[in-house]
Amino acid sequence: MRGMSDQNTPKPRPPRDAGQHSASQPSDAKPSDGKPSDAQPSDAQPRDADELTDAVTGLGADDEERLDTVAERNASLEERLPGDDDLPLTKG
Repeated sequence: MRGMSDQNTPKPRPPRDAGQHSASQPSDAKPSDGKPSDAQPSDAQPRDADELTDAVTGLGADDEERLDTVAERNASLEERLPGDDDLPLTKG
């Protein structure tokens, strides 16, 4: 292509540092009730089928209960998101 050079070719972004976490709590933090969090750290190892089956079964006895559990957890996350008034203003 005419006018194209290596300078114009987009470069892939480097991977995020494994030590960076976007959550306010460290990945090994426990919630106030003392139980370990369901969230996995970014450096979590793959799990086998048995472990995944156990994790899904732990959400509820049937699909409807599992969906309800996930919906409750999502609602809890939404409640903790900052509102527009809580976010810092930026100059645009």
